[in-house]
Amino acid sequence: SFESDKDWVNAHDLNKEYIMKHTNGTGMGIALNMQISPKDGNVAVVMLSHAWNEDMSQLLLMLEEAKNNKLMLQSGQVFKDDTVLWFCCFAQFQVNREARKIDPLGPTL
Repeated sequence: SFESDKDWVNAHDLNKEYIMKHTNGTGMGIALNMQISPKDGNVAVVMLSHAWNEDMSQLLLMLEEAKNNKLMLQSGQVFKDDTVLWFCCFAQFQVNREARKIDPLGPTL
């Protein structure tokens, strides 16, 4: 279970407690791991820019407001629940560096 001295979760917490645990040994970010077929990848129409230290609940509130206000995207689409996002901590493969173990299946940038 997640333990913290703060009452909110940032992207570092999300990465440590959820993302890396579910992607360790896969060589892929969690977004690809969650797709039925990574070869049929969805095309993102929105890129989220965020700070890793920010409260993720604030990011979620912003997304809910965009949906509730029917935000018009540059593509002409309206922001909805099924709008495909590019969210770096989900899209990028997060290598488990804390254990000093580099995932052999992951990228070597």
